[in-house]
Amino acid sequence: MSAENNKASVTPRNALRRAGAVAFWLLVWQLVSMAVGSELLLAGPVTVIVRLAQLVPTAAFWSTVGFSLARIAAGFAVAFALGLVLGLAAHRWHALAELLAPAVSFLKSVPIVCVIVLLLMWVGSVRVSAIAVFLAVFPAIYFSVLEGRSAADPGLGELLRVMGVSGWRRFLADTWQQLLPYLVATCRNACGMAWKAGVAAELIGSPRGSMGDLPGKTPARDRRSLCVDHRGGGAFLGVREGLPGAVARNRRLGACGERAAACGGAAPAARARARAGGNHV
Repeated sequence: MSAENNKASVTPRNALRRAGAVAFWLLVWQLVSMAVGSELLLAGPVTVIVRLAQLVPTAAFWSTVGFSLARIAAGFAVAFALGLVLGLAAHRWHALAELLAPAVSFLKSVPIVCVIVLLLMWVGSVRVSAIAVFLAVFPAIYFSVLEGRSAADPGLGELLRVMGVSGWRRFLADTWQQLLPYLVATCRNACGMAWKAGVAAELIGSPRGSMGDLPGKTPARDRRSLCVDHRGGGAFLGVREGLPGAVARNRRLGACGERAAACGGAAPAARARARAGGNHV
């Protein structure tokens, strides 16, 4: 039945129907862009395609894509592996499931943008995209594994155990086969979640070489040079360098401010003494 459904899904009629749906939404996109009247607020599909055609042949484009994709893929892979292992362990040991439930539920409910802002201050902008992807994907994989194991039929596993099949082969023949539909359905949504979380983290943090480091933006060193205020500089550098770097830089800025204040206080006194000496003469 599934093979017949797959064959039916690739018929020319269905392909034409899907192409028509894509064309409809592209037309809606173009009309909305024209209604807005500003490519800065909403660029149309024609403008996007033309710009993409200009960027694809350049080495900088592929370097940026590789930078971002590597970190997003790393965060997704770690989240998938850890979610699978902990989900299987939590299904086997109920105490572990109760221990992990509050933390995983908390990660699932916290808005990712809030987490990104905290991560920028804690670890800096370079590693934040991978960690944000991990935090967005891990709860989905974990709960999917728990749900799949809870709905699994134990009959096949018992049969394989009675027949003396080894644990690894039993896992591949029974556990993995029953988990696979749940993981595939979850990964379809988790891939989109990972991409959105990674791109949002890079747009906010703007690490060098990422999608957030767009041409035409003020270079990071120029932005840092504007942060001469002790408190403002600390807030900005906390995002760019992470909390330890911000603390160290804040201390240096504070020392410079104290020296400047001391010099500023000594100058009027020196001028007053000079004027007094001139009047005495």
